[in-house]
Amino acid sequence: MASTALDAPPPEEPSPWKALLLLGGGILALWSAHSEWRRFTARRAQLAALAIKRARGPGTTVPGRVLSREDVSISGGAPLGASGLGYRSHPGAGQEESLTAALTRTLSSDALPKWKFVTARTVEDRERMVREFIREGSRDPKVRAAALAVVSRKCGPQYCVGPKDYKAEADAIFDAVVDPRSPLSVRYTLDHPEHDMYQSVQKTMKQGAGDCAQIVIAIGSYLGAIGHRPEMVVIQAKGAPDWSHIFLRDPITGFDGLNAGEKPQYRYLDGSLQEGIRWQPAGWTPPGTEECLATGKPSGVVQKIRVSPIFN
Repeated sequence: MASTALDAPPPEEPSPWKALLLLGGGILALWSAHSEWRRFTARRAQLAALAIKRARGPGTTVPGRVLSREDVSISGGAPLGASGLGYRSHPGAGQEESLTAALTRTLSSDALPKWKFVTARTVEDRERMVREFIREGSRDPKVRAAALAVVSRKCGPQYCVGPKDYKAEADAIFDAVVDPRSPLSVRYTLDHPEHDMYQSVQKTMKQGAGDCAQIVIAIGSYLGAIGHRPEMVVIQAKGAPDWSHIFLRDPITGFDGLNAGEKPQYRYLDGSLQEGIRWQPAGWTPPGTEECLATGKPSGVVQKIRVSPIFN
C-alpha cells in the first residue's frame, strides 16, 4: 500500500551540533586555503630574492676621484650598494641587471613617490621646489653617509680626494651621480610630457633615473651634506619658448672662511649630458653660459639666465 503524506515520517529536527560541525568544516577549509596562499607568496618572495641576488653580482665601486674621460675602469674599495646606505646595488662590470631586479628596485614601496600635483606658475615656484628637496635631502644622515663614502676613499696611503680640495670633492660627487657604473648614478630620463616632476634624492637614487631637475637635486643634496653651498643656474636655451634647463654651480673657494674677500671661483655641474659610459665632465656648461651671465645678453645657446641660492 502506497504511503500518503500522513504516513510519511516527520521531518528530522535540525541539530545544532550538526550546524556547528558544518561551520567548523568551512572554517578549516578557509584556513587551509589561506595557509596555502601564504606558502605560495613566501615561495615567490624567496625566488624573487634569489633572482635579485644573482642579478647583483659582485658589485663595483663609486669613483672617489676625478676619472679621466678615457678611463673606463673603477678599482679599489667596497661598493656603496653593499654598505647598508639604503641605495640600490649595482651589477658588476660586464654584467646586466635583470628586468626582474630593476622592477623590484623601482617598484619597491620606498622607491615610489606619492605624487602631489601643484600649479607652478613661475620659474621661482619651480626653483622653490628644487631648493626644498635639496635642503631636506642634505640633512638626511644616509645622504651624508653616502657623500662621505665618495670623498673619503683612500688611494694607498692617501685620500683619493684631498682634504679641503673642494673642487675635487665637487667633481667626485658629480662623477658618482653621472657615472652609470656607480650605485648612486642617475640616468638622464625625460619627465612626463604634461608635468614637471620633482622628487627627493632618496627616491631618485632608488629609481636610478630622472631629468635635469632630479640630477640637480641629487648632486645638490650630496654637496650640501658635506658643507658645500651650490647654487641653481636656470637658462632658457636657444629655441625653447621659456626657461628650459637647470644645473648647478658650486663655489669652491671662500665659503669655508678661507680666501675671504677674493672673487669666488665656481665649478659648474651639469649632469644631463650623458652618452653611454661617457658624459660631459664637471666644469662643462652650455655654450654661452658665462657670457650671458656677465652681459645679460643672449650668447651661444643661452638666451637668458638666472642664478639662485639654495642655502642661507
